[in-house]
Amino acid sequence: MLTLVWACEKESEENLNGGSTKNCEVSDVSYANQVQPIFTESCAFSGCHAGSSADFSAGIDLSSYEKTQQTVDGDLLIRSIKHEQGVSSMPRGAAKLDACKIATIETWINEGRQDN
Repeated sequence: MLTLVWACEKESEENLNGGSTKNCEVSDVSYANQVQPIFTESCAFSGCHAGSSADFSAGIDLSSYEKTQQTVDGDLLIRSIKHEQGVSSMPRGAAKLDACKIATIETWINEGRQDN
């Protein structure tokens, strides 16, 4: 006789989508204080999207406001960091950014991508 036991843990939607935004402040988003640090930590200086390394990362350079502006036109950046189908997921080979970081970047884009 073969007995098979199978258990699974139900994941909350928040966990599946990169976490919660409950304690995330996304009003009046500042590029210098909130967005650039996310890009610096997760994209630019992780060896992918900054300076000469950007030449090998589809030419996407997120190391400064001016360089970032060339990338955020359209929705490719936000779709990539949300890991949506049809685009390369970023950061490549790593977990999706947490929901608060994604919401911060998306709010900044939706509020006009100001250099503030």
